[in-house]
Amino acid sequence: MGRLGAPAAAQAAGANVGAGAGLSRLSDQATYVLGASPRDSSSPQLWLYKDNWAPARLIAQGGADLRLLQYGTPAAAEWFPRVIELWNGGQLAARFEVLEAKGVRGRVSEEEDDSLE
Repeated sequence: MGRLGAPAAAQAAGANVGAGAGLSRLSDQATYVLGASPRDSSSPQLWLYKDNWAPARLIAQGGADLRLLQYGTPAAAEWFPRVIELWNGGQLAARFEVLEAKGVRGRVSEEEDDSLE
């Protein structure tokens, strides 16, 4: 879920991103909360980190809670969170940690290889 896709994902999850925003904290970082009050975990909502507008948390209808944590680490830089957690019913259901991120390099075509000789 990229930064541009966050509002679309929030709307698909049932969050009213046009509703008033609130402020909260997630892992000691300030966040904007769209769609419902930060204390109303039963309503769909989107949380965005205040400093870089990256998605921080998405609470969907039914209570599924996706948390995107630790942006800006050496493993994943600013473009991807190092930790992704899925919570359901107040219990941790799954946790993924990025250990290393590698860029994708384009392949050199055979024609380009021949011209180097």
